[in-house]
Amino acid sequence: MASNGQSILGEVVSLFREVFAAPERIARFLGMPAVFSLAAALFFQFRSIQYLGHEPGQEQWAEFGFIFLVLVVFQTWAHMRSLSAWGGWVRTGQEPVTFLQPGFGRNEWAATGWQILYFFMLLIALMVLMFGRAMLVDSTAEEQAGPGVWLAILAGALAVGILALHVTVRLGIGLMAVLAGETPAFSRYWRAAEPLAWRLTGVVLVSQAVLQVPCFFINRLVMGDWLTTSTTAPPDVAVSLLWTLAMAVVNFICVALLGVALARAHRALSQDGRAGAVTVAAGDAR
Repeated sequence: MASNGQSILGEVVSLFREVFAAPERIARFLGMPAVFSLAAALFFQFRSIQYLGHEPGQEQWAEFGFIFLVLVVFQTWAHMRSLSAWGGWVRTGQEPVTFLQPGFGRNEWAATGWQILYFFMLLIALMVLMFGRAMLVDSTAEEQAGPGVWLAILAGALAVGILALHVTVRLGIGLMAVLAGETPAFSRYWRAAEPLAWRLTGVVLVSQAVLQVPCFFINRLVMGDWLTTSTTAPPDVAVSLLWTLAMAVVNFICVALLGVALARAHRALSQDGRAGAVTVAAGDAR
């Protein structure tokens, strides 16, 4: 990502301008899979409200599991389609897909496989951290800890989260290269991205936080308490479904912002020749 003398906040503003220059482009790049993802999310929330205050039986858990699986499949499809389309837009200035096109070819399959592998590696690392925490920290001592200890724990959690984001965005540049049809070369892009990696991390962190932090506090301070005491009266159901819809829209916008940020970084490395050792796959991979 070439800074062009801009501050991190300036680059964040530039990201928002590009994404919202044509808001319909966000929906077009997500495509029809996003509609199915939204439908599954709304149905999942609707069924969850019906069981508030009741313990779901085995059939209900099986139903929830199936709906959740459908949600994950279509959401992954929409997200990868969006990343691929935004990458193509940043590289060429042309829209590579229409709303009704599947937009999921060989490049997207390959990128999805790499993303799943990274997810499992991240999950293993998280389990190791949780196991280490359980071994080193006594639960009774944790309950009696003062505010200073909790602030230290919070600072440590934030540091781990930022480090995880840093790793994610550096690997994400390699993922955008895969979506562009290049042969997988994550280690080369990792090394090439070193001069801009922390700046890119800051841009992604701020751009995502602008939307997600307010939603987090609204969810925790307002919607969380409201949902635990709500009934299945029509107004309550309507508000809950509208909140689910709003959160899904925010999620889709965040994916678009991430896609543009990573695609710009990939373009900058390609133009600067820092990733010149990465060979481009011949032919159209779609």
